[in-house]
Amino acid sequence: MQYRILRRKFRLPVKIVIGVQKFPFCSHAWLVWKQGDKAVFELNENIIRYTIIFDSDNLI
Repeated sequence: MQYRILRRKFRLPVKIVIGVQKFPFCSHAWLVWKQGDKAVFELNENIIRYTIIFDSDNLI
């Protein structure tokens, strides 16, 4: 929902990223500024443990 609002309504350059952690299994999604790779509304300490499996910039 935040992605849609920031991209469509305000035309801000953000992308959505999804990451997973193997053990114990968990997943998480967050938004990143396209300019500078800074997470939006998320601390880097919360996302460094995840391996990225999806990045909206790399869509086929």
